[in-house]
Amino acid sequence: MKNEFDLELILLNESTFQEYLKQINSFKSKINSNLAKYLKKNALYSFCNHKSITYLVVDTFTKEVAAYFSISAFSFLSIDRNQSQSIYKSLIPVILLENFATNIHYVKSIMSNRKMGIIIFNDFIIPLVKLVQNEVGIFGIGLFAADEAEGRLVSHYQKNYGFNVVDVNDFDVQYPSYDENCIFMFCRI
Repeated sequence: MKNEFDLELILLNESTFQEYLKQINSFKSKINSNLAKYLKKNALYSFCNHKSITYLVVDTFTKEVAAYFSISAFSFLSIDRNQSQSIYKSLIPVILLENFATNIHYVKSIMSNRKMGIIIFNDFIIPLVKLVQNEVGIFGIGLFAADEAEGRLVSHYQKNYGFNVVDVNDFDVQYPSYDENCIFMFCRI
């Protein structure tokens, strides 16, 4: 997959991790240092243990890592709480967007951080999710927004990517321990 900026999607595995090690080690996220730490320390482990898949978005000319994202399978439950007890109605399978970060070093030389994120979402993440959707039946994309900045991140995902906050009265979402204070959001594809 490529786009207008000559970016390509590279699956992060043992060989590509070694091939792009220098670029991975220089990766820096404007939003959160834990995003760069995940790429450097945990992404390959998660791949090898079948927990998630990480993709590098790489400039085809400079081989610089422009961004990365990690995805995994996830499900949440639709429930009916109008009864005297909760009744589980259906399981909703989604692709969980676990990590999504642009490289501040690359973005500074090209465009704004926000615009780069939108391009990567539309040109790489959505087509990849649609490909999976056609093979295994995925309803959409879910994510846990670490919204520590007065609702700005949730608002950003709503406005720029079409995500909606999942109402905890209508759905049962099992939060991972690392995301227990986050807000679960969903975007139907």
